Amino acid sequence: MNAKQLILSLTMITGICFSSCKQSGYITEYYIKNKVEKHVPGEQSTIKTYSIYQGTSKPNKNASSYIELTGIKYHDMKKLIIGTDIQPVGKVNLSSGTFVVSAPTYVMLDLSDCNSIVSNYHQLQDANMKEQPIPSEEIYHDYTASTDLYISFRKAIGHSGNNEIDIWVAEKKFTVKTKKFINKLKRFIDY
Repeated sequence: MNAKQLILSLTMITGICFSSCKQSGYITEYYIKNKVEKHVPGEQSTIKTYSIYQGTSKPNKNASSYIELTGIKYHDMKKLIIGTDIQPVGKVNLSSGTFVVSAPTYVMLDLSDCNSIVSNYHQLQDANMKEQPIPSEEIYHDYTASTDLYISFRKAIGHSGNNEIDIWVAEKKFTVKTKKFINKLKRFIDY
C-alpha cells in the first residue's frame, strides 16, 4: 500500500466512525468535548449536556440526512449545538471494503438565537398561508437566526409548507416537522 492509498484508507476509516457509530448525541458530543470544552493539563472540567433531538431529515433522493440538537451548560454559558451530517447515497468501494465518507457540520446558537426562532416562525407561517403561488412557482419565507442558520417555509401548489420547516445549516437543508422542532427548541430554552 503506497502513501496515497494509506491516506485514503485512513480518511475512509474516519468517515466510517462518524457515519456508522451514531450513538445518541455522537455528532454533537464530538464537537462539544473537543471544540467547546477546554481541557487544561492538570485541571478538572465539568460540562452539562442535554440531548434534545436526534433524527433524520426528510428523505432526499441523493443523500441521507441526520441532525442532532444538544443543549449545553458550561461555566456561565448556555448554548444549543446543532450537528448535521449528509451522506451520499453512493459508497466508495476499495479492495479492503466499502466505506461511507462523512463530514459533519456544526452550528452553536445562543439562547437569544433560539428565542428569536420561536418568536418569528409563526409570522413566517402566517405569511406563507396568505400566498397563492401560480403553477410551477415556489414561494419561500425565511428567518435568519445566525450567520450559519436560517429557517424557511416553502409554499407551492399542492404543498402548504407549514407542517415542515427547512432548517438551513451552513448552506445545507434539513427538513423536519415544524411542531416537533419548535417544541424541541422550547425544551432547550426551558433547560
